[in-house]
Formats: sequence, structure tokens, C-alpha cells
Amino acid sequence: MGIGLVTGPVMRSAETNSGTDSPLPFATESPPATQPPAARPRATRPSTADFTAIADACALPTSASLQRLAPGGDNKAWRTGTDDWSCYRIGREESLPGTPGHRQLRRVLISLSIASATRSHSATEQAHKTFTAQRDRDHAAWGRRYRVLHIGDDAYSGYSEIGGDGKAETTVRLRNIIFTVTYTGTTWPPRLLAPHTPMPEHTARKGAEILAREIARTVITCVACTSRDAPTTPAAPTTTAMLPGTIPAMETRPSDRATDG
Repeated sequence: MGIGLVTGPVMRSAETNSGTDSPLPFATESPPATQPPAARPRATRPSTADFTAIADACALPTSASLQRLAPGGDNKAWRTGTDDWSCYRIGREESLPGTPGHRQLRRVLISLSIASATRSHSATEQAHKTFTAQRDRDHAAWGRRYRVLHIGDDAYSGYSEIGGDGKAETTVRLRNIIFTVTYTGTTWPPRLLAPHTPMPEHTARKGAEILAREIARTVITCVACTSRDAPTTPAAPTTTAMLPGTIPAMETRPSDRATDG
């Protein structure tokens, strides 16, 4: 199952845990951004051209949503090979209002992959084939936690709990691009070695879908994303090298799809 930094419409970010989802709430207030937002790609009316490049994966969702979902974090964007782009953001540890001593941590991973045409298949056909295989694997793994979404050309989401982490993934196909947004969070009490509480499913799903919709809206109108001359993010170290000893293996996975409003 892939991971991807967390996409969704321009809506509120992760909301307060209702109490029915988990015994511990997740904070909704976030501190002001500590770094200037990345410039978003120039937009125009949607075209039907194949996507060819991404300048900065961290500039696809709004900086406001990234800040709300992973407060106080720093964005790290990189490219792998010629057809894969990623953005990772880990928020800073913060206290939970109304729960003295309790802390929480939230993370976003966005992974994008662009399919190219072959002699027998168009770029979109290649992406559809890849997306279908990935969707089938994820559906089998998630079971009843698998959901079909109306974003782009194809989309779905799922939720899982790994240790003390609650993780939602939203995967989207938009023509020949596939991207996955992964939103992960955990809360822990002040007691040493006390168990962590996963981010509730509703909160995690909503955060991932917010970012996915924003990414889809940006990509569909992105002029530079369909140009072979578009500037691209320089290749960077792997997530393990860039983030030593922080997050356990968040597998990077692409998915693609457009916005539906």
C-alpha cells in the first residue's frame, strides 16, 4: 500500500476528535506558518495534454492546508528518477488543548508518478493500467475500510492503524498522472511507555481528501505540468536520508485523478 503525503478540497483541515472516534481529541488550532509558502504553478483553463513534469510537489496543495494538517512543519520536496515526485512534511510535536501533558504529531506525504506512452498504449492508458492494479491490491488489503471517491478520473481511499499511528491514504488518477496523499497522526499521554492513540479514521480521511482535491485542482490547470521544458525539483536524498530516525517506513506510492468540485 502506498503512502502519499495526504489531498483534498479547499476545506477545513483535520477537525477535533468527536470522542466517539477515540478517547483523545486531536487539536484543530495551529500556529502561524514559519516559512514562506512555495509558489504555486501558474494556472489556466484545463487542457487535455499529457502531464510531463512537476516543478514542486509541495506547491500543489495550499500552504494553508499543509500548515493546518501538520502545524509548524517544514516541507521537503524531491524527485526520484524522471517520473516520480514527492513532498514530505512532519509537523512539530504539540500539546492537546484540554488534555494536560498529552502530545500529538501529524505527518503528510504526497507521492506523484507520471506515466509515459508506449508503442501500444497512450500515457493515459498506461496510467489507468497501473492505477487499476494498485487499487485492486489496496482494496484487498483494506477490506471494509476501502472507499471510492469522486476526484479526478478515478480515486479511492483507505484507513489503517499501524502501532499507535492512524493513517489515511487517498489515491487519485488524473489522465496520465497518479498521486497518493498519506495523512498520519498519533497522540500520546505523559506517562513513560504509555500506549499511543492513532489519529481517528474520520480525521485522517478528511485531511488526506482535502489535500487530494487541492492537488487535483492545481494539476488540472497547470501550464508547466504539460511542458517538457518545465523546471523540475532536483533529485534529493531518500526520505530515510532526509529524516533520520523519525517516521517508520511510509511507502511512497503514486496515484492520479482530477477534481470534481
